[in-house]
Amino acid sequence: MLTFSCFQDMFRTTSFVSSLRSSRRVGWPVAMLLALLAWPALIAAPSPIGTGLKSNITLGALQNLAAVNPQWPELIDYDVDPGSWTYDVYVPPGYDGTKPYGVVVYITSDPTPGVVLQTASNDKNLIWIAPRNVGNNQGDYTLRFGASLLALYRAKELFNIDARRVYTSGKSGGARVASALAFYHSEVIKGTAPSSGFGLPRLNAVSPDYITKPTLSTTPESFYDYSNGWFFGEDVNAINTTAKGNKLRSYIMGRENDYREEYFVESFHCAYEPQGQACFLYNAPGEHTDPSDAEMKEAIDYLDRDDLFPVNANITAGAGGFAGMTNISQSGASAVEATAAGKTTYTLAPTLSAVAAAKTNAVFYWDNTNGSTVRWLWEVKNASPTNQKTSFGLWFANETWGGGAPTSVTAGSNPGILITITQNGSLNRMVISARPDSGGETIFYDGNFSFVPSYSTASTGTQTGYLTGTGSPVEIRMDLNKSRWQLTFNGIKLDGTTSSIASGTHVSRDNKRSIYGYWDTAVGGASFWKHDLFTSRSNTWSPITKSIFTAATGALSG
Repeated sequence: MLTFSCFQDMFRTTSFVSSLRSSRRVGWPVAMLLALLAWPALIAAPSPIGTGLKSNITLGALQNLAAVNPQWPELIDYDVDPGSWTYDVYVPPGYDGTKPYGVVVYITSDPTPGVVLQTASNDKNLIWIAPRNVGNNQGDYTLRFGASLLALYRAKELFNIDARRVYTSGKSGGARVASALAFYHSEVIKGTAPSSGFGLPRLNAVSPDYITKPTLSTTPESFYDYSNGWFFGEDVNAINTTAKGNKLRSYIMGRENDYREEYFVESFHCAYEPQGQACFLYNAPGEHTDPSDAEMKEAIDYLDRDDLFPVNANITAGAGGFAGMTNISQSGASAVEATAAGKTTYTLAPTLSAVAAAKTNAVFYWDNTNGSTVRWLWEVKNASPTNQKTSFGLWFANETWGGGAPTSVTAGSNPGILITITQNGSLNRMVISARPDSGGETIFYDGNFSFVPSYSTASTGTQTGYLTGTGSPVEIRMDLNKSRWQLTFNGIKLDGTTSSIASGTHVSRDNKRSIYGYWDTAVGGASFWKHDLFTSRSNTWSPITKSIFTAATGALSG
């Protein structure tokens, strides 16, 4: 929680509490040894239906009926026979049974067969199964659930399936079924990527709405009442808790010309985040539609995060987390740690000539396909500062910034990522930049913003409703991987004048509470970072680069 309180007329004291989700990779020598030891027991089992697209086929009767957990018989027809129901199935040509693949069951809302994303399946090693006759015209929703769930169980019998990569997806009403099914059976389904619709166990009513309904929108107010969706009076608290315990991931896809866009933004800030669900909000240009191959590949990258490979531990502030951050303030400034109610804050007190700063002792890895999520709170207590510069950065663990403060990506000798916020009493300005391998600084975004009421989340507090008055924390969430980055704000709106924005960088058009970009696109398609494994020699991010997080605050001018 970055908390600003008065520190001279020109300054504010700063403190923060942070939580980190990190990605780690298994060391190669160990992984290779394990693979070699397992080799004698490895027996190839080619696909029993061959490879490529197989349309309108049955999967055969389920052999192990005891494997099915019939927990919700009033909602799901567990007697659906995948040996008589028809499906469209895609098996990538590279599948030979020696390597475990993921599986996606895709549930459409249309009366016609659901989409089959072959490119995404090939690139992400997925078996794609699209049940037929599960559109919105299917009068019995229990069959929509049953035909989809039983296909997953049957896929495990037919193919070498990685149990950590069992997913659902769908469009519109089918997306609601897909995501609801994932919550009901999170012991089997590890991730869901609904497009243009979703269902989740909403615990509390939303009042007031997080975002203002657009004047020209034809969406009725009742549309925001998404409390239960497909959860018909079941114990939503237990379902929500179980899904968190099973580490279910959701990648919800809403688009700017989709009449449900507001619905997605509202649910992310007022349901998924407050309830502590692992969720990513994709809010980009587009219509009410199926996901594209490119969108699905990004969704799978997020869903593929788990606790084994790579490791993504949610390290909260406190023991084993950010507690014990190192004070790296300049002479005369300070960073003071305090812990209360399990949350650790750092009060950063600068002077006119000295920057107050702290860096994490714990390191993490993010530069891989799956990436990491880093979030922190920034709390402004008093009147708007009139001479303040605050910086949040990600750096190599051994970065020293040329002996200075962590406030510039060009001061050190390694790549860095920096968010710089300046406040002069009349304008709030944000600059998002990074240093590529080629050196210098690439500006992804430079623009003004305003503060808006933030919503209470699992990170900001346990209550539901707006966080009001002075002392309201702003929550900043950074999601990044080797190809893409995204910032999602709770309490900040990028609604001011934009001075510059890099190619491929996009501010959500209506919501204005998120911004994303692509590393390589910003530099014309060249390699922003080489991602070389020999980091010390090539001076670039890599999957084995140890990273740290910093926070710093000081004066715009002395």
